[in-house]
Amino acid sequence: MSNVSASQFFAEGSGMVTLCGSSRFYRECMEANRALTFQNWIVLMCGNWEHSYHKDADTVGLNYDLIKALHFQKIMESDAIVVVSDSSFYYGDSTILEIAFAKLRNKPVFYFDGKTFSGVEPIIRMPDRYSDRSLIDSFFTSIGIKNL
Repeated sequence: MSNVSASQFFAEGSGMVTLCGSSRFYRECMEANRALTFQNWIVLMCGNWEHSYHKDADTVGLNYDLIKALHFQKIMESDAIVVVSDSSFYYGDSTILEIAFAKLRNKPVFYFDGKTFSGVEPIIRMPDRYSDRSLIDSFFTSIGIKNL
């Protein structure tokens, strides 16, 4: 899989893919969703766009640990992930952790910059607070994911 380009992977197959990335990239996620849907892929993505579409929404009482756990479940169910950004290629700590999790689960990782899908790339860095494997394990356990 690591030698297959994003365009080949998505054109030659169909299945389920999870979009990852900052919730500030609402427009780019919608475009990735549209493009992948028309290539016969089931697309899963976050349900809350707190940094863009839902930034004025009432967040009182929302359980963000549940949202995180659901997102990691989506990654586990998917055939691949697509990390969505824009031309800035911004990836925060949460996104970097999602990339690491996908790679631990042997999921191909592709990227989308709002216009173009690109191939698999290595993890550049882990967030400092997750650099110790026991901290990674305890984080996933704390949000209800066991047996990495």
